[in-house]
Amino acid sequence: MKKRLLGKNEESLLRSREMIAWGQIGMAIAFMCLAFSSCSNSSAIHNFSREQLATIQLCDGSALYAKQRFSNEREDLVIQDFTQQFVSLLWTWDGKNPSKKPMSKKEDRKNLDPGIKAENGQKVPISAWAASLMMNPKLANNFLNELSSPQSLHIPKGYFNGNFNTTVKVRYVSIPRQLIPGIWEVDVVSDRLIFDKRKNRQLKPIPFNRTLRIKAITISHSPLKEDANPLDRALYAINAKGLEVETILDFKP
Repeated sequence: MKKRLLGKNEESLLRSREMIAWGQIGMAIAFMCLAFSSCSNSSAIHNFSREQLATIQLCDGSALYAKQRFSNEREDLVIQDFTQQFVSLLWTWDGKNPSKKPMSKKEDRKNLDPGIKAENGQKVPISAWAASLMMNPKLANNFLNELSSPQSLHIPKGYFNGNFNTTVKVRYVSIPRQLIPGIWEVDVVSDRLIFDKRKNRQLKPIPFNRTLRIKAITISHSPLKEDANPLDRALYAINAKGLEVETILDFKP
């Protein structure tokens, strides 16, 4: 017959202590699981809140869907639309002054593009100058100086007399490639078309194939009223997408 080493009271006390210890271990494990679950849920809720849609009603009663994003995030379609708008402004010159609205055909014939002087003292078409506002300042100055240089022949001689107009045919705009957060590259394949009004003929198309490096900037809001000058309204609308062209490179397929 085995000899008992502990009395009944001592055995009961030992079992109680073991149960308390196991209970404490179980509570610690449960607490850790709860903490992990809370962190996971918090992250999931944060991610969901960033992705959820909100409905915004405009003054005219129409509604738009808006998605929460970081300040340097832009949708691909927004970047592509900005790129196409930039290239169109760059080379679409109708020979007219967009800041004035002629009231008759006679006034329309006199409403010529007066041009805006670049840093080098030479004139550039108003729409090309407007496109330069979509670039960072250093690139804009270099571009306008090159565009207006008499040696470059980018501006047809006689344009400011109303003898030419130009447009651009955009053939391809690539899906933006993100380099780092807030900076993308977009490829553009297009043709610049020049029309000689005096001879009533189109000149040979000039390819404009480039890779644009585009950067997110602060989105500006127009303080102008509805009766503001059309050119002024257009200039504020240019920066409504919160983007600017940082670099223009040759396109290499």
